[in-house]
Amino acid sequence: MKSDHERLQTHWFVGCRASQLARRPLGVVVLDTPLVLYRSGDSIVVAEDRCPHRNAPLSHGRIHDGAIVCPYHGWRFGDQGQCVDAPGICDGGFPSISLRRWKAREADGWIWVAKPGGDAPHPTYRPRVAEDSSYQGFDMTADIDSNLGDAIENLLDGTHTPFVHSGLVRSSHAKHHFTAIVRRDDRWIEAEYRGETGQNGILSRWFEPDREASFGRYVPPCTAELEYRSRRRIELFVVANFTPTTEGKLTVFVRCYLPNGRLPAAMKFRVVKPFFRRVLSQDRRILRLQQWNVARFGKPAYTNWTADLLRPWIDAWLAHGAFPEQPDGPSEIRFHL
Repeated sequence: MKSDHERLQTHWFVGCRASQLARRPLGVVVLDTPLVLYRSGDSIVVAEDRCPHRNAPLSHGRIHDGAIVCPYHGWRFGDQGQCVDAPGICDGGFPSISLRRWKAREADGWIWVAKPGGDAPHPTYRPRVAEDSSYQGFDMTADIDSNLGDAIENLLDGTHTPFVHSGLVRSSHAKHHFTAIVRRDDRWIEAEYRGETGQNGILSRWFEPDREASFGRYVPPCTAELEYRSRRRIELFVVANFTPTTEGKLTVFVRCYLPNGRLPAAMKFRVVKPFFRRVLSQDRRILRLQQWNVARFGKPAYTNWTADLLRPWIDAWLAHGAFPEQPDGPSEIRFHL
């Protein structure tokens, strides 16, 4: 059975926030490969994090005149990863060699990376809230001990919230009846929740005084979204891009979009950021426990049931690169949660 990393070799992933690339090179790991990222003029270079001379980590070097300088012997590599200087010879000659590069794109404030030779197009999907100037986005990043399917499900699953996030998102002591509608699109699979006027938690009371609907959405291969709507507008939109690093570990790049109003979005975020971080910390803990227990038994044992709305679709895409058909159209499920 293929691992997540083997199945995802041709896809694009977020390597870092664009703001992280400034005057110094940055070292990251994507799909078990250590990479170095740096800016060279108008170019972004992503390459294996080792000098081809003596294997020193280039991420520990520096940038000089748009070239990355190896910390060991001072070899320099330019805007295409090509060697432009190798000090030590009087005539100024240097080897005709280049770094082993990956593909790179900058979009929506993130640096996306992909392995060379892959045929997957650069992700063109953008949430519509990102196009709306009345919203501001605020970033958080975290490392997670998990696999891709479990981590994406965790963000989109509502049934764990009364137990893992009791008091912050939902409470097991104050249940609501509501309806979930699962809908397949060519680009995503989503669950729409209607009839739950508000979750009985601090974040819900602050952001959803008059909730009309909420959505959990999986956008392959690595993106999950949460959308909360009132009768007037989107009150909160969360997009999370998951990047597999080493086996069983991920980095998640989260952006929370909030609308400007009488209270500026930046001020709202400063107030609620500690609560968002608390939710993220709780999810990281339960995912870490989940993976620890799988390791104890040597293999996972999953049981899907009706309330696991999106996990079968996530697993199907990760296994086959496509969603199955939904021949009977959107399915509707009643919840008491």
